[in-house]
This record gives sequence, structure tokens and C-alpha cells, in this order.
Amino acid sequence: MKWIVRLIRGLSEVINGWILAGAVAVLLLIIFFVWVSKSGRVRRPGIRYVKTRNGAVLICQCFDREHYQLVGIKKQRRHIILPQTVDGVHKLTDINMNEGENRLRRCKRVRHIHLSATVTNINGKVMRNGYHMNPFFVFPHLKSITVEEENPRFRAEKTMLYQGESKLAAVAPGHVGPVYIGEEIKKIAVSALLDLSTATAFEVAEGNEEYKSADGVLYSKNGKSLLRYPIRKIGPEFTIPEGIRKIKPEAFYSQRYLHKVIMPHSLKRIGRSAFDRCRLLQRVVLNENLQILEERAFLYTKVRELVLPESLRTAEIGSIPAKELILPENLGDISFYDEDDGNRYLRADRLIIKNPALDLEELENEEGKDSVYSCKKIFAYEGSLPYRQIEKVKDAYLIDLYVLPGKKFEEPPQHIGPVNTRWFFEDKDEFSISTPAELAGLSVLCEKELEHEDITIHLKADLDMSQYPNFKPIASFGGTFDGGGHTISNLHIYRPTENRVGLFRSISWGATIKDLHVQGEVTGGNFTGGIVGEWDYFGELENCTFEGKVKGYGYSGKKVGYNRCKG
Repeated sequence: MKWIVRLIRGLSEVINGWILAGAVAVLLLIIFFVWVSKSGRVRRPGIRYVKTRNGAVLICQCFDREHYQLVGIKKQRRHIILPQTVDGVHKLTDINMNEGENRLRRCKRVRHIHLSATVTNINGKVMRNGYHMNPFFVFPHLKSITVEEENPRFRAEKTMLYQGESKLAAVAPGHVGPVYIGEEIKKIAVSALLDLSTATAFEVAEGNEEYKSADGVLYSKNGKSLLRYPIRKIGPEFTIPEGIRKIKPEAFYSQRYLHKVIMPHSLKRIGRSAFDRCRLLQRVVLNENLQILEERAFLYTKVRELVLPESLRTAEIGSIPAKELILPENLGDISFYDEDDGNRYLRADRLIIKNPALDLEELENEEGKDSVYSCKKIFAYEGSLPYRQIEKVKDAYLIDLYVLPGKKFEEPPQHIGPVNTRWFFEDKDEFSISTPAELAGLSVLCEKELEHEDITIHLKADLDMSQYPNFKPIASFGGTFDGGGHTISNLHIYRPTENRVGLFRSISWGATIKDLHVQGEVTGGNFTGGIVGEWDYFGELENCTFEGKVKGYGYSGKKVGYNRCKG
């Protein structure tokens, strides 16, 4: 027994020795890291507070374990002089005020900022709840910018920051009076002219090849785009010149004096947040050729009546502050922007839907809450797609659903007429069809999500589809359909409460339809075409023609209703 006791004592001493040695090693390791951290020889990248020579404290963040970016100011001074390095090792290379806990904190004392030679990137795509911002937006009273001579990328003149010789990167938000754009400027950063709350006009040198100005407003040289309207430009009314096709995003953002804006006949598109925060804007006269109204276009304005033209095809309607909103019959593509709480709401008290194929179920957000259902009084044509959708949920959402007089629709039927699918075999990839029933069979097969990406179908004869009073379109097709120069005649499709309507609902990635001629009448909702409703990316439509009538409630066309490649 004695030897067992001695063995246990020996093992205990060894274990205690190892424990003691381990504890000492851990203690030494802790002491080493504390010493290294305080000595400044090695620093783990992260957030650093950097004190400048004049006492300002900068908030810098490491973004790639080698370089730092300026993300905020903890202690302000009138002059902010950026150092070349943060800790003597890591370079300060970026200015990005959209990062870190102190983002959006305004630094109203700062009047001047000096960029060191190491700063090579200014975040020109800073976003604030979906809005672009001036790269120096946190310095609202910034009146001058200087750059170290050794800086390889930027140069500055008073309030103007340039990238190279031909790009305007930013203008100091405290700039007062006209903003002059020189002859050499070929590009202006997307946010360079934003947040200029004291700018009164934009003036462009006569020799500039990319931009021009008229009455203080900035335009593209070709006169097709309105780029920026000065925030401090005085005047209650503005008529946009004829020839303008696009109002660029945030063009009138935060304008302080406008009460009324009249659009030209030529206008096709109003960009994102174009009139957002124009607090005094009360009346907007939209033109009859407008096709696209992007998100937040009239958010936070006093516009309470807005007539959407029949030409409108795409619109974000949730931010429109009108009390009654009438959606014209050709408006087939609507959307809602996300509120700060992540939900979507309709500001209108009354919603009148004239498009019989407007699909409201596509508007559900991630929580499954449909934005349209926040409106408690909705009018729609009886039997239309929106009417049927709202009828199912009106009690749950406490919606008063009213019948819109004038039209009545019925749910489109399934196939009426003979169907033949016996020609298809799963182990083959090439087929021939020569009867109307076999073409109807293709529609049935594709509806069952047929794996058709690698199949080829040859049309071997002309087809007369008069025995099908309402042909059901062929669902998404991804293979090759070779018409062989033949004609499909007397095609009749009447599905006004369905979207993506045509002989083919859509052709998907890599699909090809060629040498096909179609004659008939096609009626559908959004994305309606004689041959293809929706043409997906990189599909091919070769040597195809359509003769007859096409009517779509939304985007429509003779051969193709909507081409995603062209937008």
C-alpha cells in the first residue's frame, strides 16, 4: 500500500507543477499584451480616437486590417487637419461618414478640412435612408477644402474638391452663392451637388461638353436630363423646359421656395426622391407622356392632389401624399418604399384601381403585410384581379371594398379545345409538332414546370387556331422553338386579368424563338405581347413577326410586351 501512496503523491506534485507553470505562463502572456498595447508597437486594427495637432479628436475605423477611414468627429475644431497615419503605422486613406456609431452626427463648428496625401477615397455614394448625401454632409457649414500637394488623386479650389483634372468629386455644404462648373469638367459625382443649402445657382462654362445651365438650373448638354435645381433658388413656380426626358434622382431635393411645378410633354421619367422634402410644394402638373415615377418622388411635400396620367406604366405610390389616388388602367407595375420601421404604407385614404390585372399579392413585404391593405377604402372593377384578391382579405384587414362602375370581368377560362401531349417523351430533347392540339399540349406541359431548357421544338406546318376561342398562353419557355417559317393564324387570347400574356407568357434565360409568324388578337394585363409577354435576360427572338391587335393593361408591344434587357 505504501508504494500506491507514494505514486499518488508523485502524480499530485507533477500536476500541481503543471498547473502552476500554466498559471505563470498565462500571467506573463497578459503582461506582454498589455505592454505591447501601451507601447504602441503593435495595435489590433479597430476603432481609434485620433487627436490632431489643434486638439480635434477624429473617430477612425479600420476597414481592411491595413487602412483606416474617417467615420466621425468626437471633438470639433474650426479646422480639421487629417493626419497621414492613425497610429504611426496604419494609413488614413478614406473618408466615409456613413460608418460607425457616430454617423449622421452633425459637426456645425467645422469650417475647413485639410486632406492629407494619403486620402485617396471620398465615399461619393453615402446613403441616408435611401437618399444620397454629400460626402461632407456632416459639416453643414464647411466653407473651404484644401489638399496636401503630394496627394496623387485630389485637388481643391476653395469649396470645390476635384478628382483628377475632369471630375468634380464634392462641393463643401457651406458654399454660398452660385456654384461654378468649369469647362474641363466631364463628370460630376452623383452626390457632389447635394446638401448645398445656401447655393443659389449652377453656372456652367460655355465650352463645357457635358453640362449646361439655364436660369441657374443644371442640365445635361443634350438638354434631355434635368440634373439639379438649386436649393436656394427663389421663385414659387417653375416650368420644366420642353425636351427634358428625365428628371434625375434628388434633382429638387429640399428645395425651399417652390409651390408649383409644371412638367413638359417630353418628360418620360421622374427619378428617385426628385421632389422629396420640397416642403412648400403644393401643386404638380404631370404630363400625359410620363411613364416611370420612381420611389419617394413627392415624399414630405404638401401635394394633396396628383393626377396620374394614363401613360404611366411604373410607379412607387406609397410615398405619394395625395388623399385620393386613382391608378390608371395602364399602370401595371406599382411598388412601395420601406418606411423607417421596415413596413410599407399607403398614404392615400381612398384607392381607385382601374387596372383589372394589377397583382396586389406581389407587393407583400417580408413580414407578409401588404401595403395596399393599409388603405381602408378601395374601389375596383368587379371580377378584376385586385377585386378578387381584396375580397379574400377585406374582413381581416377591415377594408371597405366598392365596385367601380363601368366594367365587369370574369376569371379567364382554362383550355377550351383539343389538347395533345402524346408527342412528348421525357428521354428525348428534339420534337416536331404539326397540329393546333399539339401546340395546346405544349402549353399544358410547360404549365407543369416541364424541364425544357435543352429541348428543341420544330413547327412543321401552318396552324389555324380558330377552334380555340381563348388560347391559354405557353408558360415560361427556356428551350428553342423553331417556327420553320410557318404561320400560326387566328390566335385569340383574351385574359385581361392576367399578367405576362402572349403566345408565350415569357421566354427565360437562353431561350430562342425563331422563324415564326403569328396572326391574331391578344389582350392581357401588364407585359402583354403578340408573341412573348415578358422577354427575360438573354433570350432570343429571331426573324419573327406578328400581325393583328395587341391590348395590354400596362407594358405591351406588338411582338414583345416587355424586354428586361432594355428595361
